[in-house]
Amino acid sequence: MNNTRALKLTYGAMLAAIFGMLMLLNRQTGGFLQGVLVFILPIPMAIYAVRYGLRAGITVFIVMVASSFLFGDFTSVFYGISSAFLGLVLGTRLNRHRDPMKTLILIMVLGMVLELFDMLVIAYIATGETLDTDVREMQQAMEQAFRMSEQITGQSMEQQQSIISILTPDVLRRVMIVSIAAAGALDGFVVYTVSILIMRRLHIPVQKPAPVAQYYPPKWTGILGIGLFLLYNVTFSKPFENELLQNIAQMAGLAGYFYLMCFGVIAMIGVLQKYITKNHVLIVILALLSLMVLPSVDLILGFLYISGSLHERLMERPSGSRDRFPKF
Repeated sequence: MNNTRALKLTYGAMLAAIFGMLMLLNRQTGGFLQGVLVFILPIPMAIYAVRYGLRAGITVFIVMVASSFLFGDFTSVFYGISSAFLGLVLGTRLNRHRDPMKTLILIMVLGMVLELFDMLVIAYIATGETLDTDVREMQQAMEQAFRMSEQITGQSMEQQQSIISILTPDVLRRVMIVSIAAAGALDGFVVYTVSILIMRRLHIPVQKPAPVAQYYPPKWTGILGIGLFLLYNVTFSKPFENELLQNIAQMAGLAGYFYLMCFGVIAMIGVLQKYITKNHVLIVILALLSLMVLPSVDLILGFLYISGSLHERLMERPSGSRDRFPKF
């Protein structure tokens, strides 16, 4: 009993020391490593929580919060606290053997919320600059880029001015907010994936995550997503007189667009793997190219994957195979 308790305390102290060392390293490098440490800082807390559970994890979490204040600067304190909290939630759910896919979605949602809070609130407290400042700087950069394009190509500014008139400050603000949220979701996905890999290397028993292809959202969400995207296009051709309603409609439209695009990329990977090639590197390259060159195709594939029968067709077994297909 005493040995078990001593091991628990020693293990927690070791992981808390690693966390503090990473915070100090970030401070000594002037925040240079902060972009990378965002993915690493949650892991010590997650490893401890998955082994000893929530009650023991809260004590280590408090120590890590104190380490954030002791070894971090003003801007990195929030990163430290939010990363430790993210690790606590992840480790606790794995310790209680919750559904891996629901855990992944929860971590991605928390990543979105924390990223938005950091970019919109903490950044304002630290610098005094709001999102409107970034929007103005973006508009100025766009105008300068269009002027340089006019000087180089000799083309008129009429087309560029029409683009600038569409990309109003409100539109740019909403695009930035959705982009920040998407980046936060990606952070959560990377944290979850890296944590699982490291736990397995440490021989910590964790549930095997289900393949992404096996997650199938309700069909009505695809119809809702395409409806919101169409509404987003309507707001440009026939803007609402009510500004609040216009803002809500465009935010919802962007959310629907990104939702369909996420499943569109999954569908594109499945189509490439089933009908084109089995080379994983080539599949990733082609999927990224489709995202950049043919986003409309990914959008349609996302809708068909969710609300159509594309998901079932991709999951069909090929003739002569015992495995479900594709594995992605």
